[in-house]
Amino acid sequence: MGENNKGEGRAFRNFVTGVVIGSVVGSITALLLAPKSGRELRKDIESQANIVLDKTGEVKDTLVEKSGQWKEQANDAAIKLTEAVKTQTKEIVDKVQQVKREHIDSPEKVLEDAKGKIAKLSKEIDELQASKK
Repeated sequence: MGENNKGEGRAFRNFVTGVVIGSVVGSITALLLAPKSGRELRKDIESQANIVLDKTGEVKDTLVEKSGQWKEQANDAAIKLTEAVKTQTKEIVDKVQQVKREHIDSPEKVLEDAKGKIAKLSKEIDELQASKK
């Protein structure tokens, strides 16, 4: 999720930079190539500069809004991840404690099971030896 937001942010920033640079270059080119007097040219340059400043302000506002959204998304993701890790950690600890209790509480049972299995194996070994004779 984080990598995706970084890529989107980079693409958006590149797009905005392209729009601003394109607007400035296009405006300047149009003004310099238009056949006008010095006074008209200065007024046009001032007008275009104001337009660029307005667009830059809009872009800034959009970037501030987007960065706020990205920050909010990152915080939400961090909270969800933290909760998931806490939940899974608690489940693992509970399971380990349960297994520990089962084996600690009944060593006699484990010993009896082992004795039974040993006896069963001894019997099977005896039967195999008897069948080979």
